[in-house]
Amino acid sequence: MPDQGKSVPVNIELGGLKGDQLRLQREEVAFEITKKARDRIILESSEFKFVPTKVLVPLLEAASLEDPQDVKMHDLWAGLLASSAVTGNTPPRFVGVLKELQLPQEKLLEEIALHYVADREKLTQREKRFLLDASYD
Repeated sequence: MPDQGKSVPVNIELGGLKGDQLRLQREEVAFEITKKARDRIILESSEFKFVPTKVLVPLLEAASLEDPQDVKMHDLWAGLLASSAVTGNTPPRFVGVLKELQLPQEKLLEEIALHYVADREKLTQREKRFLLDASYD
């Protein structure tokens, strides 16, 4: 009978390495999104408020699952986080809605936002930039 205590099966070790890579990737994506949110808040010279744990934890968990190359989704998550930090009262269901978006729905949301902003002549250019990232123009 082989000694189970002296060696770790290769497949378990490789699985652990892959898990570490995924964890690191998720941390990097979450970090990039929080930096973007911070930059948006600073741009607006807004004050931070407490983001409820019920919103913050699911938001960062879901946002960290995005593809590292999907800048548009990162911008959407950063916008939601920034909005949450400025208002302090984002409904938790917004996280669920954004979490389920895929490319076609993402484009639809963008079009709705563009029409909303176009209809709001009262909004300043600065407010429009805050609502829609410049990369969407």
